[in-house]
Amino acid sequence: MDFYKRRNALLRMQEMLEDQALQRGLVAAYMRDTGYTYRNIRDREITIPLNMLKYWESAAVESLLSQADPVEADGKKIAIVLPSNGINILIVKTVASAFMSGREVVLKLPRKLQHAMPYYQKIVKECMPGVEMISQNLSAEDFLGRCIRSEDIRTVIVYGDDKWIWSYRNNFRRYRKELFFEGPGKDPQVVFRDADVALAARDAVRGGLVNGGHSCSALERFYVHQDVHDEFVALLEKELSGIVIGAPEETATDLSPILSPAVLRRLRHQIQNATDQGAKLIVGGNTVEVGAGGNLALVPALLVNCHNQMDAVQQESFGPIFPVIPFVEEDALITMADQSDYGLNASIYGTCSRKTYDYFYSTHRNLFVNATISSPSSAANRMVDGGFKNSGFVWEWKNDKFLQREGRRILLNELLNIDYDSAHK
Repeated sequence: MDFYKRRNALLRMQEMLEDQALQRGLVAAYMRDTGYTYRNIRDREITIPLNMLKYWESAAVESLLSQADPVEADGKKIAIVLPSNGINILIVKTVASAFMSGREVVLKLPRKLQHAMPYYQKIVKECMPGVEMISQNLSAEDFLGRCIRSEDIRTVIVYGDDKWIWSYRNNFRRYRKELFFEGPGKDPQVVFRDADVALAARDAVRGGLVNGGHSCSALERFYVHQDVHDEFVALLEKELSGIVIGAPEETATDLSPILSPAVLRRLRHQIQNATDQGAKLIVGGNTVEVGAGGNLALVPALLVNCHNQMDAVQQESFGPIFPVIPFVEEDALITMADQSDYGLNASIYGTCSRKTYDYFYSTHRNLFVNATISSPSSAANRMVDGGFKNSGFVWEWKNDKFLQREGRRILLNELLNIDYDSAHK
């Protein structure tokens, strides 16, 4: 199947996602599996993927295919392990990139999505013919182990926990496999003294509650200049107080229950750890029951008097916690921001020095100015993968050496052996 036939097949996904019956069924099934809100599911499984499909119609994609190096494929398969959130976003970005590269693809969808699974299987089967979907009875751990040992698979793409993937490093090296890893985030928002503080506070909530906070791209730490700290905190408290907590199927609901006991325990621990070290809980942090089933939602927690050693600042939360850390000097800001294991996205509001701008740009996948990943102006950045530190890296063999490479990348470029920087000059 040539490039044009593959693209025509892929673009059938637009018609499928615009089908009202499929939308209703997929949203209801996904909600049943995850407990995420109707609005978040509509946004991440329907609206954003439809917008991202435009990338595959662009002249830029045809240009990339014309630069492809077919020798690099060697007939080896690509294996993909997807997480349980933003599935259609990743189908359009990751699975589609592997499919469009012309190589055979083996796909592992998450077992958690039992009710939504038939919808995703139908989309992949009809829009990416030939992609092999592995039995959902197989765990991600077992699938990854098989991929590493398989002689037919050279490239593995994994979305997951950084601590989990590091346990496989020696086997990737032993079997000479290539890994593209997309990991957690601890995305900072930085508010400088001349920032539009009201905009920053509104975006803090929108960015912090991406998918209810259950997203690696959610804002999770907030560095605010001392001169506007109190104003920002007051506005953020007001914004958070207006959040509607309720049943996920209600269209007015902003935040729904957390169905994972492990996530809820982690969030409670981070709040307790922060307050034990002197943080002040301004609002939230408690749980409320939603519905007859007794499921618990966490009221968004706003913490002040925070410092960089607190777990809420260092560890991925994956939920609605807002730790605010004041700063005065930009050098001190850089030092604090750099004391993190992650480098996914960053958002800055107001004016900073070139040194500070360059620091955030060179240590994060995306740098947004007066915006976040959820802002309309950021739509073009959704095709970008990678990151720095444990947020994203590649394990690969170069000149008979096993190396780790960080940085932003476009997956299609990588699979076609096209350098990101040279393709984006």
